[in-house]
Amino acid sequence: MTQSVNLAEYTLAMKTVKRFKNLFLLLILVSVLFQANSFILLEFTHLLEPSESETSAESEDPSFPPGLVKPTPPTPKAAEVYLQVMRWALPITKFLALACGVMLAISLMFAAGLSLLGRGQGTPQVVGAFFWSVILLSMVIPWQQVYASSVACGALYSAMELQQARDLFRVSDKTALDVAFFYGRFLAYPALAFVIWWIVAVKFAGGYRRMTAVEPKPTSVGM
Repeated sequence: MTQSVNLAEYTLAMKTVKRFKNLFLLLILVSVLFQANSFILLEFTHLLEPSESETSAESEDPSFPPGLVKPTPPTPKAAEVYLQVMRWALPITKFLALACGVMLAISLMFAAGLSLLGRGQGTPQVVGAFFWSVILLSMVIPWQQVYASSVACGALYSAMELQQARDLFRVSDKTALDVAFFYGRFLAYPALAFVIWWIVAVKFAGGYRRMTAVEPKPTSVGM
């Protein structure tokens, strides 16, 4: 009976770890996707730039008396709203991914230790997921703030970092290495972080299925 109770508590503990692991992974995924989407909208589309028709319509209004300054409309455009949201959301998502990366690594370290104390099934996958989560954590750490004079950087960034990099990239004489570093920094690196994220999720899922494959069967007190 004691062994059955221990197995039941073991399975319940693993389910708790899984719930929190899913929450941390989800928040990291949302942060990475939002940052990558912000860079794509800024760099490859004109959705966040005012169109020529809007600019001419604001500057040339026949119904407004000439010589007077036209008042600014009280409602900002969709592009301006998104830019304001981006200035706030980029640093928030950068901090959120870092915090969730730390808690994810701690959760998987606890799951690895718990698997070693249990029946041992699925331990290699869970241990592998833990070490991949450490790699994911190292990718979301803002190394550009720790080593300001180094080329080291994290997969996520703030709005100021993105704007400064884009301004410097546009005005400088670009070489092939500059282009590769710029798009690698803001596009390929977050994509690589997503690949690592996927490996963590798949490895833990495989180990969790093996650890909880056999549900404990309660026994009577007499036995």
